[in-house]
Amino acid sequence: MAADGPRSSRPDDAAKCQATRAIAAQVDWPCEVHQLFREHNLGCKRAVSGAIDWFFAQEQAGIVLEDDCVPDPTFFDFCDEMLDRYRDDERVGLICGANFQFGRKHGDASYYFSRYAHVWGWAAWRRTWQRYSKDIPDWPSFRRQGGLKRVFGSEHAQQRFWRHQLDAVHAGKIDTWDYQLNYALWRQGMLSIVPQHNLIRNIGFGAEATHTTGAGPLADMAVTPIEFPLRHPASVERCVAADNHVGEQLFSLTIAAQAIGLLRSVLKRLKVKAS
Repeated sequence: MAADGPRSSRPDDAAKCQATRAIAAQVDWPCEVHQLFREHNLGCKRAVSGAIDWFFAQEQAGIVLEDDCVPDPTFFDFCDEMLDRYRDDERVGLICGANFQFGRKHGDASYYFSRYAHVWGWAAWRRTWQRYSKDIPDWPSFRRQGGLKRVFGSEHAQQRFWRHQLDAVHAGKIDTWDYQLNYALWRQGMLSIVPQHNLIRNIGFGAEATHTTGAGPLADMAVTPIEFPLRHPASVERCVAADNHVGEQLFSLTIAAQAIGLLRSVLKRLKVKAS
C-alpha cells in the first residue's frame, strides 16, 4: 500500500493522513504488507506514478486500486484470470474494472477490448508499465507525426480533447498521471480489457475531492458481479461502438468549447495584468 504525504498548505492534512493510514494498515488476512508512506506531499502525478513504479519493481503483474474505489469482489477473480490469459499477449496492455457504458452491452462475451484505459481499479503487467512515462517527453514528436490522427481517425472532437490534455501534461500544467497511461498504450498499439458490466464504484465525489468535486453520472455508479466461467471474445479486436460511446460522453472537445476555454484564458490573463 502507498500513500502521499500531507500538504503543507492544509494544517489538518497530517492528522487525516495518519488516521487513513491506520485504517489501511488493519489487514486481517494472512499476507505480506509492504508500505510506501510519503513524509511530504508529492501531488497526484508524482505520488501515484511513483507508487506504481515501486509496485511493479517488486511484482511482474498485479492489481492497482486508488483511494475511493470500491470493487465488487468478482473484480479480483476477473483480473486474476485476465492476467494469466493475456500475460504474453503484447496486443493487450491493461485490464479495467470500470465500465462507462451505462447498461449498453456489446456482444455476448464477458468483456470487450477498448483503446481507453479506465483507471478506477485496474490490473496490468510490468511489461505495460515499463512503457509509461509521467512526463511524456516524446509527445511533441508523436503529435507532429500525426499520432492522434492514427489513433482516432476522423473523430476530431476526441483528437482535440486528447491534444489539449496531453499538451497540458507535457507543459506541466496538469498534476495527473492517468492521461499518460492512455498515451503509453496508444504509442504501443495496445488495447485494454473492459468488463461488460461495471465492477468499480467510486465513492470519492464531493467537496473535499481533488478532482471529482461535483456530482455526475460517474459518481457512485452501481456494480454488477461478473459471472463465471467467463465467455471470451473470438478475437482481440477493439469494440468500435463501445469506444465511440465513451469517447463522445467523456473524451470529446468541441470547437465551441475550445473557443470558450481560450477566451476564458485570455480574460484571466488580462485581469491579472490589470491588477
